[in-house]
Amino acid sequence: MLTLAVLLALQTAAPEYVPSTPLPMTVSEVRADIDGDGNAEIITLQLISGRRFLDDEPSCASGEKFEGRFAVVVNRLSRLTTTPLDGDDDPLWLWTTPFSFQLSDYNHDGLLDFNLGTYGTCRGWQYLLFTITRDGHVRRLPVTGGTLFNGDRANATYFPLTARGFRNSFADPDRRVIVHQYFRWDSKNRRFYVYRLREDPFEIE
Repeated sequence: MLTLAVLLALQTAAPEYVPSTPLPMTVSEVRADIDGDGNAEIITLQLISGRRFLDDEPSCASGEKFEGRFAVVVNRLSRLTTTPLDGDDDPLWLWTTPFSFQLSDYNHDGLLDFNLGTYGTCRGWQYLLFTITRDGHVRRLPVTGGTLFNGDRANATYFPLTARGFRNSFADPDRRVIVHQYFRWDSKNRRFYVYRLREDPFEIE
């Protein structure tokens, strides 16, 4: 039987403290020479507002996540350039699993580019493309004429380069084909577009 003193202690006990996420928080980091001077700059992706949490709702997107607003910070000889990133509609979210930038040059203009994956469907993620200018700013690389969809379900993925752009591939289980999209850079309108499609059949065991 609980005594009066114990009951009073239970009623007045402080709630359990849950520490907040210290912000900004570095989500990923890579070193690369963005301006061709022979020195590697430090490029970090940071969560600047939002939260780190466990999404335990039963779904294909459940798991531990970073959610909110992100920014890319480029450190060039201790000079910091910060560019906030925005998604298409909702706040961006990324898995908390460690990952590395997939740096490449998708439009063959001599600047480093990268991608970030966002939730698309349970079959895969949609990917946003960005470029890093020589002075450390980050710009979105628009994609039209086709969704940049991939079944990796990862924060960043690899797109093989082609002569004038890059290739993206994904499975379409309903039609039992692997779809290969070939993207080319439109330098006049400054955006990627799909200029070729190829489909390869596959068998579902």
